[in-house]
Amino acid sequence: MNNLFTLFCVALFLTAPAQAVGSDQVAVVVNVSNTLSELKQKELENIFMGRTSTFPNGEPAVPRDQASSGVKEAFYQTYFSLSLDEIHDFWIREVYRGGRKPPIFVDTSNDSAMKSWISQNRNGIGYLGKSTLDATVKEIQITDVKLLKK
Repeated sequence: MNNLFTLFCVALFLTAPAQAVGSDQVAVVVNVSNTLSELKQKELENIFMGRTSTFPNGEPAVPRDQASSGVKEAFYQTYFSLSLDEIHDFWIREVYRGGRKPPIFVDTSNDSAMKSWISQNRNGIGYLGKSTLDATVKEIQITDVKLLKK
């Protein structure tokens, strides 16, 4: 029953409409006390796809997802070359199999909720629109980003 509820929640949050945002407008952010300044694309993918629960420095990594937004769409397309439908299908399969669980969603699908959560959680990692960056979070650079699928 718990898997069914989780499956329902994943489907609900991942299918809401999104507004378009350019990939150059997405910032990957961590808590300001986090010592990381960059991650390789594969390391970011491993954290958000549930393959690892630590940053490369061994510290715990706690990813958070936006429920649905143009920023979310740009994030997954830019760094994983996946559409929201593909992400949705991946997590439905994982939850159904009893495998990995998706990142928990911030309370709303907006950048202020993400910034608030990241600023309060030392091991948090998330993403938001670059236009909303401020001193409450720290942007990290993502290196070795592969070209997008067309």
